[in-house]
Amino acid sequence: MNFGRRDFITDSALILGGLASGIVSNAAKTSAQENLPGAESWNNEAAIRKKDDILLNVGGIFGLWSHTSSTWWRYLNPPEGHARATGMRISHVWCVDRVAGERLAKRYDAELVENYDDMTGRVDGMFIDDFFATPFMPDLSMPYLEAGIPCFFDRPMASSMAGAMNVINTSKRTGTPFMTASAYEYLKEVEVSRHRQRNIGDIVAYEARSSASDVYRYVLHGLWFTLKTMGVDVERIGHRTKNPVNAPGFTSLEHSRGGRTFYGSIHHPSLQDIMCSVRAYGTQGDCEVTCASDGRQWYRDIYTYLEMLHAFERMIRTNEHPEPLEYTEAKMRIFISLLHSVYEKDGGLVEVASLPESWDAGIPKGFSRSYPDEIIEKYKSVLR
Repeated sequence: MNFGRRDFITDSALILGGLASGIVSNAAKTSAQENLPGAESWNNEAAIRKKDDILLNVGGIFGLWSHTSSTWWRYLNPPEGHARATGMRISHVWCVDRVAGERLAKRYDAELVENYDDMTGRVDGMFIDDFFATPFMPDLSMPYLEAGIPCFFDRPMASSMAGAMNVINTSKRTGTPFMTASAYEYLKEVEVSRHRQRNIGDIVAYEARSSASDVYRYVLHGLWFTLKTMGVDVERIGHRTKNPVNAPGFTSLEHSRGGRTFYGSIHHPSLQDIMCSVRAYGTQGDCEVTCASDGRQWYRDIYTYLEMLHAFERMIRTNEHPEPLEYTEAKMRIFISLLHSVYEKDGGLVEVASLPESWDAGIPKGFSRSYPDEIIEKYKSVLR
C-alpha cells in the first residue's frame, strides 16, 4: 500500500494518540481521511523523487536520416525558447558519417564519439535510430544491451526475425529492457477505441486506414496502431500494392480468437489531415475512432510523439519494458510477414507462425534517401 506524506502525518498522529490512551480509534482515522482537502482525498502520491530532478544522459547511434535527428531531438535538447518536455538530454552521438555526426553533435551540444560502442558506461539510455540501416540495428545495440543500458529502436528494429530474436533473447538473458515503437501505438485514440470496444460484444470484423507514403516505413504505423487496438492474434496477413516501395496499398488480416475467426483490413492511402482510424464491428454494435491532426506543431508535441518518448524515459528509470516481450515479438513477426507478402508472395497471405526466421527484408532500397553502397560498406566495416 502506498502512503503520501499527509497520510503518514495523519496516521502517525492518530497512532501516537491511540498509544497514549491505549487504543487507536478507527473511526477517528476514517474521519481524518475524509476531511483531506481537494484532490488529496483521492491522490495520495508523494512529490517528485529527487533523483528525477537529474536529467538522464541519452546516447544516439544516428544515421544520415533518423527521426531523432529530424524531429525528436527538440524534446530532449530543447532550443532556446522551448520548454523542457522530458527528463532526458542527448549527451553523446555517433554517426556512420563523421561529417554528419559533427553537425548533429554541434546541434545538440553533445559529444561526438569515435566508435559506435564508445558510449557504454557514459549514458543511461540509447537511441538506435537509422531506418536505412535497419538490418544492422540489432548488432549496433548489442554492446549496450550487454552493458545493461536500455535501448529505444526506431521502427522496425530488424529486417528479419533472426535479428529481432537476437535482441529479444539478449534482453531476456541480461535483463536489459528495450522498446521498438511507432508513435501511433501511443496515440490517445488507441485507448478510446479499446474502451468503446467493451460495449460492442465479440469482434466480427474491422476496417482501418492510415496515411502512408511508402511500405517499409509508413505502412508499419497503420499496422502497429491497428494491432494495438485490435490485437496481435493474427494468423495470416497479406499486403497488396503495385509498388513494393511506395503506398498506397491494402493490408488484409485474419485473426483467431476464442475459437472464432474474424477479418480486418487496412487501407494505406495518403490522407489529408488524418493520421489513422479504425472502425470495429461487434456482435452488439460497432464503434469508430479517428486521429485527425490540424497541422499545428503542438498537436504533434502533445498527442503524437511525447507519450512514446515518455515511455522511453519511464523504461530507463524503472528498468522495465513498456510492453511484454511476447507482444513485441508478435508485432515484429506480423510486420515482417507483411513485408514477406510484398516481396515474395505478390500480396498473397502469409502464415505468420510459419514465417522463416532467416528471411530478411534487407536494406531499405528505392527510397529517395536510400544509402549508397559506400555507406553500407562503412556499417559493415565498423561491425566486423
